[in-house]
Amino acid sequence: KVAQPDRIPTQQPKTLTLSRDSAGRYFIAFQIEIQLEEAPVAVNDTCVGVDLGLKTLAVYSTGEAKKAHEAERKRRRQLKHAQRALSRKVGSRKGEKKSNRWLRQRRKVSRLECRIADARKDCQHKLTHDLTERFGVICLEDLNVTGMMRSAKGTQEAPGKNVPQKAGLNRGLANAGFGEIRRQVEYKSHWKGNIVLFAERFAPTSRTCSCCGS
Repeated sequence: KVAQPDRIPTQQPKTLTLSRDSAGRYFIAFQIEIQLEEAPVAVNDTCVGVDLGLKTLAVYSTGEAKKAHEAERKRRRQLKHAQRALSRKVGSRKGEKKSNRWLRQRRKVSRLECRIADARKDCQHKLTHDLTERFGVICLEDLNVTGMMRSAKGTQEAPGKNVPQKAGLNRGLANAGFGEIRRQVEYKSHWKGNIVLFAERFAPTSRTCSCCGS
């Protein structure tokens, strides 16, 4: 895929990094310095509140709902079967010599993992791009993602409860990437002059008052 002519930088790169991922793909990352002529100005003064979730990735205060990437769920089922097949190949046990079939299956698993990561990144960038392009004031919830993903196993003396359910919830939180969505909204808003606000994590922001309707 050829880059658009107006997006090709003419400045000398400050740094240049060549990397290779587990699926065998090569990437070049470079940094350039650009001097802005004037401070960015927000597109408008429209305000929106965003509620992040697992079943529906994001719900706007305008009533719009943004679902997660469908390809990610499909690839995750394929990854589960591919990992099961990998565990049955010669070389999956500790100390065994890796067979050629094990190596081929491992490459297949790596490609699926990279495709899942790409689908997740695509969904996150589309969501944050839509927010920063349409709204000048964006309100997010100040989520404690680290605390939400804390394990429920407990200790041997005081074991936790509903450990499998909590493990599934933690897996869903990791796949959604709430922290990455917040990071992207912040730096894209900084580029475009938008304002980002954060509501308290314990505030009843996702409720509607039965009396006044606010």
